[in-house]
Amino acid sequence: MVNFPESLNYLIEYGISGAKNPDGHFNLDSHWLADTYFVPSYEHLNMAHEISKIKGKNCIFLGYPKLDVFFDENYQPKDVWKKQNKPKKRIIWAPHWLYDAAALYSTSTFAEIYDFMFELADKYKDEIQFAFKPHPMLYIALQGRPVNGKKWSRKQIDEYYNKWVTLENCQFENGMFEDLFLTSDAMIFDSVSFMAEYMVTGKPSLFTSGKRNVLDFDEFGLKVYSKLYQAQNLKEDIENFIQNVVLIGNDYRKAEREEFINSYLKSPYNKTSAQNIYDYITNIIGEKNDR
Repeated sequence: MVNFPESLNYLIEYGISGAKNPDGHFNLDSHWLADTYFVPSYEHLNMAHEISKIKGKNCIFLGYPKLDVFFDENYQPKDVWKKQNKPKKRIIWAPHWLYDAAALYSTSTFAEIYDFMFELADKYKDEIQFAFKPHPMLYIALQGRPVNGKKWSRKQIDEYYNKWVTLENCQFENGMFEDLFLTSDAMIFDSVSFMAEYMVTGKPSLFTSGKRNVLDFDEFGLKVYSKLYQAQNLKEDIENFIQNVVLIGNDYRKAEREEFINSYLKSPYNKTSAQNIYDYITNIIGEKNDR
C-alpha cells in the first residue's frame, strides 16, 4: 500500500477470527493504510470503531465473500464423501495445529483426543462416517512439536494420517471446505475461524476445549461461541453431542444460530458480499473518473 500511493487499496481478511488480538485484527499498518477495510461482520465493524486507533473510519461491512456460497440457494455442492453401504450421518473433525501452549493462544485438543476419535469411528461405524479435516499446519507441527511429551517420527505421522484414509467409514480431507461443509451433518472442531464459517451452513457444531488450551475470545468470538455446543469434559461431551444432537437430532440451538447469522453475518442489500463489494469499488472509481 505504501508502494502504490496512487492506487486504490482494499483489504479483506482471509478468515473470520474470534480470538482476542485487537492490534492484530485492527491496528496493523495494512488496516490503517487501506482505502477501505471490508470487515467480516457487523460486530467487527463495532469493534473497529472502538479498538482501531483511527476509529475504524475506513471500515465497512458489506458481507464476507467466503460465506457467499453458503447463502447461495442455487449452489449444488459436490458430494465429496466416501461411498457407504447405507446412509450414515457425516461428521467432520477439524483440529487446529496449536496443541501446546503458545504466546498468543493454544486452541487445539488434538493431543488429548487423537486416539479417541478412532475409537468413536469404530464404535459408530454402522451409523457415522468421519472426515478428518486438520489445519494444514498440523502435519508440519507434528514433525517438531511433541505430543503429550513424546515426539512422533515421520512414519508415525504418516501412519496416523493414512489410517483416516483407509478406514471404511473415514476419510482425510485437505482441500477446499465448502462442499465438505455443505454435505456434512455436523462438525467437531477447535479452529476459531471455523466458528462462523461452519455456523452459516445451519448445521450443529461442537467446539472442543481441553486442559491445555490458552484462548481468549474477542466480542465477536464470545457471541459466536455462545451459540455453539461446547465441550469442556472432552470425551464425555463429544459422545453426548454425537448421540443426542447428531444421531437423535436434538439440535436445540438451531434457532439461536439462525438469529445470529441473520443479525451479524448475512450480507446487506439482498446481494452477495462479492456483488456489494464490486458495486462499492466501481462506484468509487466512477466518482474519481467524474472529477
